[in-house]
Amino acid sequence: MPDRSRRHDRPSGANRRVATDGGTTDDETVITFADDGGGSPTVSPGLLGKFTEMNGREGYPGLYSEHLANGSFEEWYTWPKRTPDDDPRWWRRSEIVDREADSVAGVAYPWQPIRSDDTRVTFEHEVGGVHGRHDDCHREDVHGRQYREPPGRYQRVTLWSGAAGVRQRLALPDRRTPEYDLSVSVRGTGLDGTVTVALTGADGDVRSETTLTFDSTPAGGADGNGEWERHETTLELPEAGSARYGDDSSAFGAYDLLFTVEGSGHLDVDWARLIASDAVDGAFNPTTVDTVRDLSIPCIRWPGGNFVSQYHWRDGIGPLEDRPVRAELHWGGLEPNYLGVAEFLTFCEHAETEPYLNVGFSPEITPEEAADMVEYVNGSTDTEMGALRAEHGYEEPWGVETWQVGNEVWGTFQIGHTGPREYAERYVEYYEAMKRVDPSITVFAVGGDPGNGHWEGTQWNETLFDIAGDAVEGIDVHRYVHGEHTGQEPVEFNQQLVAYPSQFERRLAQCVEQAEAVGIDDLQLTVGEWNMGAGGLSEGRRARYGTQAHAAFCAGMYNAFLRQGVKYAHMRDNAFKHRPFPDDFRPPHAANNATHRLYAEVFDDDRAWSVVPVDVTGPTTTLDQHRRGDPPAETIAPETVPLVDSAAVRSAHEAVIFLVNRDLSESRTVTVALGAPDESVDITVQSATDPLDDHTDWDGTHSYDLEDRTTSTGEDGTVTVTLGPAAVGRLRIQDR
Repeated sequence: MPDRSRRHDRPSGANRRVATDGGTTDDETVITFADDGGGSPTVSPGLLGKFTEMNGREGYPGLYSEHLANGSFEEWYTWPKRTPDDDPRWWRRSEIVDREADSVAGVAYPWQPIRSDDTRVTFEHEVGGVHGRHDDCHREDVHGRQYREPPGRYQRVTLWSGAAGVRQRLALPDRRTPEYDLSVSVRGTGLDGTVTVALTGADGDVRSETTLTFDSTPAGGADGNGEWERHETTLELPEAGSARYGDDSSAFGAYDLLFTVEGSGHLDVDWARLIASDAVDGAFNPTTVDTVRDLSIPCIRWPGGNFVSQYHWRDGIGPLEDRPVRAELHWGGLEPNYLGVAEFLTFCEHAETEPYLNVGFSPEITPEEAADMVEYVNGSTDTEMGALRAEHGYEEPWGVETWQVGNEVWGTFQIGHTGPREYAERYVEYYEAMKRVDPSITVFAVGGDPGNGHWEGTQWNETLFDIAGDAVEGIDVHRYVHGEHTGQEPVEFNQQLVAYPSQFERRLAQCVEQAEAVGIDDLQLTVGEWNMGAGGLSEGRRARYGTQAHAAFCAGMYNAFLRQGVKYAHMRDNAFKHRPFPDDFRPPHAANNATHRLYAEVFDDDRAWSVVPVDVTGPTTTLDQHRRGDPPAETIAPETVPLVDSAAVRSAHEAVIFLVNRDLSESRTVTVALGAPDESVDITVQSATDPLDDHTDWDGTHSYDLEDRTTSTGEDGTVTVTLGPAAVGRLRIQDR
């Protein structure tokens, strides 16, 4: 039987009572705070978590401070699911590193050739080298095809006259640090035994340069090569580059890393790495570490996501030089495996956040492999995997409490996808194997969103609960809100998406009801991935991630999570990782994270909080029937919902009320009835002049404003707050 000792209480119904008036146009909303000093469920700070996936630049340099792609000069992996003509730009951001760089015969992508018109040179992508792929395993891609890694490679430049080499376009955080540590292996013949390494600006000006040497004396090999020589050096920029990505507010400078030679002979290059000199422990992106701390992000789910369905955790342990480079079979590109399980858990220690670990579910990832990962992470040194961890330099176990088996395996897009019965039966095998290693852990299963018209959304949970029974301690439900544009005005369409949390809350409650129907009375909920985007809107402005409208959506989701007692929720937020994409920059302090902070500031200490009911009376809106794909009604069914949403929590000495105006066009006056006169209330309101204005400023706020004030309740025990379109509010009341 599962260990239920760490479960939280769940209310019998939602902790919100709504009285609607049939869609009145009256602007005023009245919220009655029904505070009796108690409440349920217990608030889990984990509902404010973030999700990250090992997805190209998400990991490097997002979490791990590696600024080169394909530093091992491997054969690049191109994802076969879509063609470049029909994919959205974000879909291939792992596969396409620099959209200005084309693949060149004989040169390892995304590296580019350097040569002039009078240069006689050839480029060869040779088999061998000191680091790269291991052709030691078969894996299955999303189409069920067997994939075998090709052999490792290195880059050769053969020169007869002139100067030539290879280069890679980089985005470097030059405002943060001017120094970058380079390591690279070289060998060759001729060329005076020297190779020039340089960082140039986007304008081509040399900003930093050094010379590396190698033994150029012909040796006895088939091509006269000597031994590989490993070099380590530091490249220092004199100042922040004048030619930057984007405008001057960008946090990154545009540079090229060049390896060039002159004369006659050949140069071999392999395993180049470029790490910012201020990296934490020589490995981790310091801005990301600081951002996670600054936002009080309580937990991070890793390593996927779709990535986890192909991920063998042993690829990412032990010395870096022994780790294989693998094809990223879902998103495209290559995974160097520098950021393995030990590195991620060490990152979490630096960032002071809880790890939530996911293990892959596929025919090639066995329950025994999952159990070995649990033992490597949590086992004592008396165990086989615990001893291996100690051998790798980590004597003490990490004691990770929360685990998950699989990711969205109901989806036909997923490697190892399967039906509900097959998943339920195999999930029990994973669960039992993992719990035998560490009975104290909590294991979440892949759940289905009952509101999803695809992939057996309702049947999935019913089958899982019926077959797996008590092995289901909790389920992970995902929701990306897109909608389908059916002719509404853009503002109206965006507003419908902002109001969707009211519907998703029902779906979460339905999951619990499905579990209770088969005798699972204490199901834990995690929302492992969630976000929104007005993807169905072909024309007109959208509620993008950086807008206040998106922040209002986030507040609505947080309120729903609070009322439904969600244990963990992980927002799919690329912005919290300080990582560059040349055409996809997202400042980490955009509107959604300002809203995150309004909630996180309340829950970032050790106080116990519980949810208390509020009554909401006021104007409503009717949601149209948005849908995405077939069958219809996947996302939003017709429903009347209040335009102002509210959730409230209480600790032993404080009560907090969260408010959000879902109306993207009109301000709303909210009267909050607290019951006692002359109560001191601290009020914070996050708002925007235009809720669809995007946040693009790296150094400050652009699309929203924060206003703080302290006031007191009147003689009638009420306080009034004006919420602009899409505004988010927070009221804090200290007990006397």
